[in-house]
Amino acid sequence: MIVWSWGFHDLMSIPEMSDCSGGLRFRVDGRIFQGIVMVKLAWDDTYTIELYGSDIFKPVKSISGIYFDQLTEVIDGYVETP
Repeated sequence: MIVWSWGFHDLMSIPEMSDCSGGLRFRVDGRIFQGIVMVKLAWDDTYTIELYGSDIFKPVKSISGIYFDQLTEVIDGYVETP
């Protein structure tokens, strides 16, 4: 349920690419960050989280090596709670 506190909307899937086997892209309107969040599943079964602000071609922040059970906590730390 924590996802709804981020102002989560515009969910889209990310197709398989050279650097990932797919993922999700969504927009957030959190207290700390407003913009696009991409969650990509890497080929080693870890996730990379990328945050995009006004420049959709260059991430503001990129966090790699995240495990599935850490996703919500890590995203929340950058989007909603300091």
